[in-house]
Formats: sequence, structure tokens, C-alpha cells
Amino acid sequence: MDFKSRWSRSASKARRFSITTLLSIFCLGASLTAQQIAPEMPMRAKYEDGAEFRGLYKKGLDSRLLVSMEDLSTWSFAGAGEMTLTDAHAKDGRHSLRIHSTTNVAQVEGGGEWEDLVATRKFPGEDWSRYNRISLWVYPDVIGAPSISCSLVLHNDGAHKLPDRYNEGRHESITLENHTWNHVVWEIAPLDRDRITALDIAYSLPKKFPDPGDQTILDIDQLDLQRVVADHVEGWDVAPGKIAFSDSGYTTGSSKSAIASDLTAHEFSVIKQQTGQIVLTKPVEQTTTPLGKYQVLDFSEVRQPGTYVIKAGDILTRSFRIGDDAWLDSIWKAVNFMYSERCGTEIPGIHGRCHQDIYTVHDDERIVVNGGYHDAGDLSATGNTPGMVYALLSLADSLKRQGEDPVLYNRLLEEARWGLNWVLKTRFGDGYRSTGQLVSYWTDGIIGTADDRFGQAINNPEWNFRVSGVEALASRILKDSDPELANRSLVIAAEDWKYAVEGLKAAAPLAEVYGAQDELERTSFGVVASVELYLATGDDRYAQEAIVLGDQVLASQERTLQPWTIPLTGYFYTTPKRENLFHRFHIGQEQEPIMALTLLCEAFPDHEKWMKWYSAVVLHSQYYLKPASVVDEPYSVLPAAVYRESEARLIPEAKNWTPLRAADRDAYVEEVRRGIPLGGGNYLRRFPVWFDFRGNSSVLLSQAKALSAAGQLRGDLEAEDLAQKQAQWFVGLIRFAASVMYCE
Repeated sequence: MDFKSRWSRSASKARRFSITTLLSIFCLGASLTAQQIAPEMPMRAKYEDGAEFRGLYKKGLDSRLLVSMEDLSTWSFAGAGEMTLTDAHAKDGRHSLRIHSTTNVAQVEGGGEWEDLVATRKFPGEDWSRYNRISLWVYPDVIGAPSISCSLVLHNDGAHKLPDRYNEGRHESITLENHTWNHVVWEIAPLDRDRITALDIAYSLPKKFPDPGDQTILDIDQLDLQRVVADHVEGWDVAPGKIAFSDSGYTTGSSKSAIASDLTAHEFSVIKQQTGQIVLTKPVEQTTTPLGKYQVLDFSEVRQPGTYVIKAGDILTRSFRIGDDAWLDSIWKAVNFMYSERCGTEIPGIHGRCHQDIYTVHDDERIVVNGGYHDAGDLSATGNTPGMVYALLSLADSLKRQGEDPVLYNRLLEEARWGLNWVLKTRFGDGYRSTGQLVSYWTDGIIGTADDRFGQAINNPEWNFRVSGVEALASRILKDSDPELANRSLVIAAEDWKYAVEGLKAAAPLAEVYGAQDELERTSFGVVASVELYLATGDDRYAQEAIVLGDQVLASQERTLQPWTIPLTGYFYTTPKRENLFHRFHIGQEQEPIMALTLLCEAFPDHEKWMKWYSAVVLHSQYYLKPASVVDEPYSVLPAAVYRESEARLIPEAKNWTPLRAADRDAYVEEVRRGIPLGGGNYLRRFPVWFDFRGNSSVLLSQAKALSAAGQLRGDLEAEDLAQKQAQWFVGLIRFAASVMYCE
């Protein structure tokens, strides 16, 4: 049988990876074909292109009805509401299971966190190993919620208990379309399911105060176990029957390849889509790497701009672009993502004006901190906004210098102004400012009610450096189009820089915690801010501060080739003491030391220390990033970092930082040792060691940004080509053979 759905979606959200670094990888030396008209935003995804559509239309191999929703005896319910049977909507049979909130008030504090309404189906320790997918139908009848989603939690009491402390066994943020049946499927192939005791179906109420007329009703029916050909989610081999390639395409002069694992064809062809003309036929190259055996389809000699497909035997890929404008669509979609994540204003089809009652306090003063961009859960207004603005302005600067694409240039400036206004408004004027506010629900917009969220302002040298660099860059880029905003940005940049320098002199050394801020990050942002202010003003005091801080960045780098199994050097330590390695596991900042050094090289080409800065960039790109990428051939994706067993001491024993709540020093050492042994307790990790928070995307893209900047500084086409491979990884040239960027 075929399991089908007529489910469609209009939400404009994105897979979570660093949009900031995706944009900024190509802001140096980008060559783009101009677009005549800016696309309408928010963009609408083509549902048929998405993973949900592919999953719902899979052919079913076997099926077992778990419950017919005609009896409540095996169900339990928790939350401020009730669970009943209803005949108002039924997908199969006479009834469906209804969960109905009686308060419409979120309970986001305490142990329950976001699961306000939970219906639990109990099972007597069943073995579900024969099946690999859970299927159910959900009919939401919800009024008053900007977006609707549910979650599933699988409970296994076998050898590996679920859910575990690393959040395995949970399928969260399942987006639902209101007032229609939604077919929800969850592939559970990677999960232990030898002794299933329960399945939770949960809904999180999105706000603390309901508006008049709000209601929350979910009808659930036809809960099945199914067996399908499961998605390829584990291992390094390419998904069976697939060819992995860059959905965004390939630039004209770059290397071009696609990868497969199970091709039977001995040759492949590249075909021009419009004409059906075969432009290249070549043998499929068989290769063995540390990751396994692969087939590589290299078509680098195809340079004629156009739209192409690859055919190998019976396998035909989707179309892709070759041309200098290959990344243009990706850039527009990244800008669309930013626009869709705007906080504090109405985004058509996504949310209304929001979060007018979240604020930051400083003595007797307060600043409402909505604006900027949402982050986690598409709700929190956090400190990612400055980095996003810097990326937008940097790309705009590159386009202007090259005289390319005025439509994109103007749209970048428009988006940058939105974020810049948040940066400017969240300061108290004495060195203290807001870094945003975490919030997990929609608020009523009335200051003084119980759903207000607030935090304390900070006077932090790193933060003041971060925003100062953004403001100084904005003053240069906007001086012609918006001189008043440019002048205001420059004045504030100078003030914020002054507070940063003063604070840095008085600041105690940062306590080292795994994955948290450190001195190298702070110093690197200081270099960037100082150079940006020098470029904006020509004032030598900014140049001198940049050079002094640059010495600390240089002193934090390893410059001796290590006699490891893979000889490496050029990586960084967290301080000039060179005790702990500089790397991240969630939010990536690995690019910042290289960005600092490249800016120094570009701003002061005649300085006596120029060769030291330049050589540091060479070491990092040529003797660290490039040779490390070899371990992930044929993908050429950069490993996360060098790790040391001794760094286990940086795991705090007190679990007071959310990303490390599940952290354990013994578990850390165990994970480090799963990396590639280098010698002397050092390991090269393909992915970070992570705990509560996971995700390598930001880490990888930040390294790619460093590689791209180094390539541009040195005129190193090989480095720029390798940087593009990192972005290609996210848009299809990945073992899943599917893009993980929304809409792409």
C-alpha cells in the first residue's frame, strides 16, 4: 500500500544551521549575476520538494494498527485539560482521541518544561523491531496560536532506555497545519525499540495569557506502526540508489563532483536540461578512503553556464546550476530566513507584532529588547543579531566594490538596517547593554503581567567589541545611502569600543568552560572592531590597539608542526598560555582569529608585522584545515577540531549551563577517544563532543569562513574551492543526498 497525505504547509522556517556564516563565506570575491527583481518575502516553500512529502509518499511494506481510538482504557493524560473520545472528526472508524486545553495557559516553568498537554498510550513492553515508522493523523482546531506544533516521545525499557539524557527518543517541533488532517510520520529506525512501554503525544501551549476566544483542541486518530524503506541517517555511505550533489550548483571555475556508494553503472553523463544534449560522458571513478568505498563522478571540465542533470545507469539527478551565479538563490534564501525570523514586527503568514514585554534591566532603567531576530524555537530574541548584521554588510560591501547586483545589494542593506537598529537600541550608554532575552512562548505585549521576561544588562568587553565592529562597518557601508544612520553608528561604535578597551584592562581572565567564551574569542573580536574603526576614521589609536591585540592572537597559535599521525599545525589555543585548544561544539566562532589576522593584513599592508599575520593565516589554512579535510574524503568536509583527553577538566561538575546539563567528564573522554588518534592524548574529531546541545553546522561553516578568507587573502583557489565544498555539504553533497537548507 502507499501511505499518502494531502498535507501542505505555508510556514517559512529553516533547518537550524548558521545562516550568518553561509552568507559570509562568499562575501569575499563573490561573483554573482544580477537579479532584476527582488523575490517576494517571506518565500513559500514548494512542499513537493521537502522531506515531509517524500516521507509521506513512501511505499508501505507492512503495517500494524496500534489503536483504533475507540477506547480510552490504555490511555492516560496529563496537563490542564481533558482527554475524551469525539465523533466530530474521525479519520478511521467512529471516533478520534481528543485532547482539549481548559486554560490555554502555558506552563513553561518547572520540570514539565514545554509539554503542557500530554496524552500517553501505554504498551506492555512490546518489541517493535520489525517496524521502523510511527504514523498518526492529527486534526488541530486551535485559535490564538501563531504557529502550531506537537511532539512525540518514545519510551523504551530495554537495553537502552528511551528517552535518554541526550534527548534521544524525542521527535519535537512537528509542525501542523490548522483546521485539517495532518499525516504525521516518524521514522524510528535508529532508535532502540525492543521493549516499548509508552508513546507520548504532546502539545505545548504557546503563551501564558490567552486572548479572548482562544482554544486548543487536537483530535488524534489512526495510530499505526509501519515498515518502510527507511531514510539513510547513519553511516558515511551515500544513501542507497542516490547520487549526492550540490543542489545549489557549482560555480564556473570550481571543481565539480558528485558522489555515490552503490552505482552499478560504469560511466555517467552530464546532460543540459533545456536541450537534452549530453555535454560530457566519463567513467565512474572507484575510490577507497578512510570512510569507505565510493564512486566519484568528476565533471570539473564542464564550465559552460546552464542547468544540468547527471545520469548514471537508471539514476537521474534533479537539475542544478553551473555558473558564477550558482550561489545566488542560496543567498536570497538566507536573506529570506533572516526576514522571516524578525522579532517585534508582523511577518505575513508567520506571526504578528511580538515580544513587546521582554526587556533588559540596568539599575532603574529598562530597554524593551524585541526587534533583531528570533533564534531558538523561532522565539528567543538573542545575541546572534550582531553577527547576522556583520555578514549582511560584508556581502553588501563586496557587491558594491565589484559593481554587481544592485537589487541584492539594496536588499542586503535593508535587512542590515533592521538588525543594526536592534544593535543600537539595546545599549544603555555606559558600557552596559542587552545581549537579548530567552523566551519560549508568545507574550501578551503588556509590561507588568506575568508573562514578561527580563534579564540584567552586562558590561562585557567582548560584547562591546562585537557591536562596535558591526557599527563601524555600518558607518562605512551606509554613509552614502543613509548618512544620518551612518554617523550615529560611528559615534556609538567609538563609545562602545572605548568601554570595551577599558573593560578589557580591568577584566579578570575568563574561567575556562568547555565550549564557552574564552580570551582568544574576546581578543579576536577586539582586533576586528579596532580595524573597522580605523577604516572608518583613519584614527591611529584604533590601529595601535588592533596591532597590540593582534599580538595576543598570534601568541595563541601553534606554529610548530606536530609529529602526529597526521602532522598538523596552525590551530589555536584559548589564550597565549597555550594550555587548552580553541574549538566549539554548538555556536561556532572558529573563524574569528583568522578574520582578525586577515583584516590586519588588508588594512596595514606595509606594517612590519604583516608577514607574521600573513604566515599565521597560511599555517591555519595550509597546515591545519586542508590536511585535516583529507580524513573525510571524498566529501572533503572539515573535521570539527583537535581534541585532548586532558580537556575533560573543562567540563563543569555543576550542571548550571544548559548545553552541558548532561555533560560528564568520563563521557567526554570516551567521546574524545572515538576520534582519530593523533598521538600524545590528541585526537582529531570529525564531529564535536556534544551533550544537551548538538549540531555541527555552525562549527563547520565558521571554519569554512576562515578558509574562504584565507583563500581570498592569498589568492589560493584551492582554499576557496575547499570552502565551497563545505557549503555544498549542506545543500546536497552530503551522505543523505538531500539538502538540509530549507527551500534549497
